[in-house]
Amino acid sequence: ISVVGVSVGLVDFNPSVQRFHVERCKRYLDMGATFGAKNYLLVIGEYIWQKEVIPPEEQWKFAVENCRVLGDYAGERDLEIVIELEPFHMSLVNTIGEMDRFLTDVDNPAVKANIDISHMVLSDSPPESLASLRGRAGHVHISDCDGKVHGDLPPGRGVVPFEGYMQAIKDLEFDGDLQDFFQFLANDPQFEFESEEALLAAYNGLREQVEQGAEKLFDVKPKAGFEIRPVEAFRAKSAAGGSYQRPSQDGSRPGVFYVNTYDLPSRKIWDMEDLFLHEAIPGHHFHIALQQELEGIPAFRRFGGATAYTEGWALYAESLGRALGVYTDPYSYFGYLQNELWRAIRLVVDTGLHSKGWTRKQTIDYMLTNSAISKTQAVAEAERYMAIPGQALAYKMGELKIKALRARAEAALGADFDIKAFHREILSDGALPLDVLDAKIDRWIAAQR
Repeated sequence: ISVVGVSVGLVDFNPSVQRFHVERCKRYLDMGATFGAKNYLLVIGEYIWQKEVIPPEEQWKFAVENCRVLGDYAGERDLEIVIELEPFHMSLVNTIGEMDRFLTDVDNPAVKANIDISHMVLSDSPPESLASLRGRAGHVHISDCDGKVHGDLPPGRGVVPFEGYMQAIKDLEFDGDLQDFFQFLANDPQFEFESEEALLAAYNGLREQVEQGAEKLFDVKPKAGFEIRPVEAFRAKSAAGGSYQRPSQDGSRPGVFYVNTYDLPSRKIWDMEDLFLHEAIPGHHFHIALQQELEGIPAFRRFGGATAYTEGWALYAESLGRALGVYTDPYSYFGYLQNELWRAIRLVVDTGLHSKGWTRKQTIDYMLTNSAISKTQAVAEAERYMAIPGQALAYKMGELKIKALRARAEAALGADFDIKAFHREILSDGALPLDVLDAKIDRWIAAQR
């Protein structure tokens, strides 16, 4: 657990303002101690008044002295303060070099650096610059960016070259909690289903919740229903955690969301909501069943597909969780973030396997090192990507395109943007090549004006 705070007043010229912000930071530290946090992530902010009223060296001195006081207070409570690197021209700490200088001046063992990978990229701080912070890193934030502006995007949505930075962080011998946290999520019994029946009951309860939430986002839904079934025993060992089977053409059989119950302890409660949104509602069931019910189009369009669209829609569906009324539990939201990270991992191993000559073992080890996935899941996923080169890229390209189209429509239509109408337009012609979908949404936007 980390507590986060912004306290620009630590560098104000007025002593009373400084004292106020020091006390305010202490209250954050008290809160962190109460909730068992490991650290307080402190954003000191920027030099005030464009460095013109108060000399920059004075503001630097104020920040150093106040952080030294706060470091003593944190240390007494078994907490650390981790200083944020903000990649802006006027920020006090805006490069790894400045972070090194600041921590040296503070000289307090409880005051360390927060390593934010996207901020390093934006501040032109290369991976090798991290060597200066050996023994002084207290927290790592794995975020992405477009390489131009501050964004804190989920991994895989930007241009950050993670491999070099992750290796540099590893070389720091960082004594953080990431692997411990992954182990906790993977092994703690509170995240396990007691039985296959309990797992299926939980998914059916989730179904009711999501169906209610979908009323706010969708006005088009398939006529066909769907069932939730366990994966058959004969294929469960090598099958994915979940999958969807389309309804029969004549409507005699509903769609099926198959959930894997093999090695039941590896099927986590925190992974349930994200998986359901992807495979069932509003992911594959909405798209595939609706496409099959379309009229007046050739059979190859009703029953065929385009991976980038089909899986891109399912990944997009995962991002709707909070709007659908789920991801309210922090562990379930972690499940969503874990799967965002997982998509980035899949891009890496896809390239490793089919371009860099990675072995099966290298692939599995990379998955286990960088996520909370179980060994059972890692083996199944590694063998999947050994057999289907490029699939991971198709997933992500489709998701990014649909999100970009939504952002374009929201920007163009402003208050007139209707999320139900947008989803209807995305789904109404089935799986399309991404360039065709792009042109279709442009025409739709023009027609709304």
